[in-house]
Amino acid sequence: MSDWSKQAAKYFLEKEKMEKKQEEEKKQAILTQDRKILLDQSILERRAPEMWDDLCRRFESGCADFNSDVGRKILIFRKVDENQIEIAKEASPEIKSRLLFDPKAYTVKFRGLGVGTIQRLDIKIPSGTSEPRFFDNMSRLIGDPAKVVEESLDSLVS
Repeated sequence: MSDWSKQAAKYFLEKEKMEKKQEEEKKQAILTQDRKILLDQSILERRAPEMWDDLCRRFESGCADFNSDVGRKILIFRKVDENQIEIAKEASPEIKSRLLFDPKAYTVKFRGLGVGTIQRLDIKIPSGTSEPRFFDNMSRLIGDPAKVVEESLDSLVS
């Protein structure tokens, strides 16, 4: 064998080995990503309804606190069904907010006359974590759901 053929064969085998390694790493990355998607889906299936229930409790508590502080019943909280709540002004029942939870899309939609700037909340898992969080309709992380409740109730009573 000539020096050229030895070098060319060495280069060819190293390149081939590297390509196989890269292909295997690519397959592993895809498998890891697929596992992460399945894990996230499982977490969302379990946690999204819990987050919705917590949000409902916060709205119910916010209405009760406001009514208590005013000294009379102004806001009416009503759980229509497991995926829908309404908050209305007692004196003007047509002025109300309706929150609809979609357990398949992991979203909470805000409807009605008393809705503020938040039109929708998405429940997603931020990258790098395994804990679901609320995001507003502009994909901004909602750090504290209490702020959503306060803003929504403020819009309703204003």
